[in-house]
Amino acid sequence: MKIITRFAPSPTGYLHFGNMRTALYSWLIAKHYNGKFILRIEDTDIKRSSKKYIDYIKKDMKWLKLNWDEGPFFQTNRFRLYKKYLNYMINNNIAYKCYCSKKRLLKLKKYQIKNGIKPKYDNYCLKKKIKYSNKYYVIRFNNPKYGYTTFNDQVYGNIKIKNSELDDFVIVRNNGIPTYNFCVVIDDIEMKITHVVRGDDHINNTPKQINIIKSLNAIIPLYIHLPLILNIDGKKLSKRNDDNKILKYKKNGFLPEAILNFLLRLGWSYGNKEIFNINDMINLFNIKKINKSPSTLNIKKILSLNKYYMNNLPLSYISKYLRYFLKKNKIKMKNKTNLNIIINNFIKHFNNIKEMSLYFYYFYKNNFKYNYKLFKKFINYKLYKTLIILYNVINNIKKWNYKNINYSIKNISFKKKLKIKYIFILLRIFIMGLKECFSIVKIIYYIKKKIFLLRIKNGIKFILKNKFYFTKK
Repeated sequence: MKIITRFAPSPTGYLHFGNMRTALYSWLIAKHYNGKFILRIEDTDIKRSSKKYIDYIKKDMKWLKLNWDEGPFFQTNRFRLYKKYLNYMINNNIAYKCYCSKKRLLKLKKYQIKNGIKPKYDNYCLKKKIKYSNKYYVIRFNNPKYGYTTFNDQVYGNIKIKNSELDDFVIVRNNGIPTYNFCVVIDDIEMKITHVVRGDDHINNTPKQINIIKSLNAIIPLYIHLPLILNIDGKKLSKRNDDNKILKYKKNGFLPEAILNFLLRLGWSYGNKEIFNINDMINLFNIKKINKSPSTLNIKKILSLNKYYMNNLPLSYISKYLRYFLKKNKIKMKNKTNLNIIINNFIKHFNNIKEMSLYFYYFYKNNFKYNYKLFKKFINYKLYKTLIILYNVINNIKKWNYKNINYSIKNISFKKKLKIKYIFILLRIFIMGLKECFSIVKIIYYIKKKIFLLRIKNGIKFILKNKFYFTKK
């Protein structure tokens, strides 16, 4: 039997970690068994579905290299198929039209609650065999009234539900749009899905779907319900929370390898192994190792993994990502310091590529902007005069290297009886526009002598232009 899995998101928001973990596990099952992975867009919620979200679903999956073998298929393009099944089901008493008004259904629900009865439809239209030609109706599934529905979930084990507990649920709304529980079954049957991977919030839907499958004499797939992923507050992830969105991490310069590794470990483990490349994932993934307990979205873990991959993937790969972010920020790199050299020297200080690109602005940006507030707060007369001396000393360095730059700065510190930390603050403000940064001497070396002197010179002009007046002490 050929293994066929699917990922079936609804385009009503951006993909979050829960959605994407489902996609990854479905993809891994298909790849592990040399099967097929299908992308299906469940867009029957027409009011909330958006082409924008469809585009981002595809972009996010391609970014993570979770390429699909077939699709994307859209449920809104499959209404003719659904109608064919509905006609069969109505003709064979598997489904029926229900004309009950909202008023009647609300009255029924209130009565049931008042009398301690579990609220559900009372099969009124089925029993009375009511038929109208000019009245709105929904279509309900004629659910079995006796016995049990059982299935062996691959994570939670055997699950058994009384059919009498289930409702004759609606499978087509009164606007003619089929519901989730109907469409998903027909699509899974038609696409020959063998393994259904989804969140455990769908467990309650599974008996309903199994009963539809049985009524159509189709093959029931294996169900793999994944424990939910919770945020740091212990709440279910939401598409509307930015911290949960894959897109946010993509835009912030996280690497796809880190995100995939993080997703894999959200409820799955393989001994003490922490780092998995894509081949490891495909070869080692096993449904039986999925944990039943909910996972927590640990931001520190994502940062840790991203930092690991930034420092262990090929330099050329990191450089490619960084160039994209520099270009996005309109930073040109022509005739300047070799980017790979800078990456190699400074990458250990960063958590993501975006952070690194914003920092590398200081190496490559020509129209450098000085920080008025920092100048006003930290530059005094003594530091100003020291800066002029520093400019002349650095200008006279003949051999431009780290050792000579460092020696020159320390020598000025000694002669002027000025703590070197104050000179470093001075240099950071002039060279980086920051009060704090790492390895200022290294940065001076890599931006080159010409740029260093230009920034000091322009900084002095900035002081004069803004009429900073220092008390001479």
